[in-house]
Amino acid sequence: MGLSVMIINIVYLISFICSIYIALSLLKLRKNPLIGIYCCAYCLLCCNILSGVIFKNDLSSAPKAFCFFQGYMVQFICYITSMSAICFSHEIYSLLMNHKHSTFFESKKGYYLLIILYPLIMGIPLFIICFKTDAIIPRELKCDVANPIWVRLLGYSGANFILSIPGMYFSARSAYILYKHLDRFKDFSLNEDTSQSSQTFPNSPNSQITQSPISRQFSQTKNNLDQKRYSLTKEAVIRMSILSSSIILIHCLGSIGTIISVLTHESLSKKVNLNDWAGSVIGICTFLIFGFSKEIRNAWH
Repeated sequence: MGLSVMIINIVYLISFICSIYIALSLLKLRKNPLIGIYCCAYCLLCCNILSGVIFKNDLSSAPKAFCFFQGYMVQFICYITSMSAICFSHEIYSLLMNHKHSTFFESKKGYYLLIILYPLIMGIPLFIICFKTDAIIPRELKCDVANPIWVRLLGYSGANFILSIPGMYFSARSAYILYKHLDRFKDFSLNEDTSQSSQTFPNSPNSQITQSPISRQFSQTKNNLDQKRYSLTKEAVIRMSILSSSIILIHCLGSIGTIISVLTHESLSKKVNLNDWAGSVIGICTFLIFGFSKEIRNAWH
C-alpha cells in the first residue's frame, strides 16, 4: 500500500464519520430526509472503497467477484447520491418559486421514487455492459470501470455529470430569487416585532386597537407561516447552492479526465487520480456545509 493510497483511505474514513454524523443528526431531527439519504449513500460508498483495505489495496490478488462487485457498486451508489442532490435542489427551488411544494412532490414520495428508479434504470444496462465487456479492473485504490474506457461515460463520469446540470440550474435560480427578495426576509422580522409589540403593549401607538380577535389571529398565523417559509428557505437555499455547485464541480473534474481518455483512446491510469481525491472529500464538504447549521448543532443538546 503506497503513501497516497494510505492518505486517501484516511480521508475517506474522515468523510465517512462526517457523513454519518450528519445523517444521524437529520434522522434525530426528522428533517431534510433527502440530504439524509445522500449522506447514507455516501457512507456506503466510503465503506465500499475502504473494503479494499482487506487486501491491503492489492486488488489484483482479490477475487474477481469482489472486484466486480466493488467497481459496480461505486457507480450504482453514485447514481443515488446524484439523484438525491438533484431532488433536494428541486425541493428548495419549488418552495421558492411556488411558495409551496408541487402536488406531485408534496409528500416527497415523488423524490423517493426517482431516487429508486434512476439507479435501476441506469444500473441495469451498466451491469450488463460491464459483465459483457469485462470493463471492471483493479486499480491502485479500488476496482473501477476502466477498460474499455467509454463504459465510464455510462457511470458517474458521464450520466451523473449530465444529471447535475439541472441541479445547477435549480441552484442558480434559487440563489437569484433569494437575492431578489432579500428585503422581504428583513421586512418579515420587522413586521413580526411590530406585531408582537402590539400584542404585548395593547395601548402602544403601534397597536391595532380596532382589529378583531379573529382577524388578529388570522394575521398572526399568516405572518408566522410566511416567516417560517422564508427564514427556513434562506438558510436551506444557501446550503443547497453550495452543495449543488460542489457536486457539479466534482463531476466536472471527474469527467474531464474520462472524456480526454475517450477522445485520445487512452486507458485510465491505475494510480490514484484527481477524481479519486475529489470523491474522498465529499463527506467533509457536506459536513462543512450542513454541520454548522443551527439545527444540526442543537440536535444533540
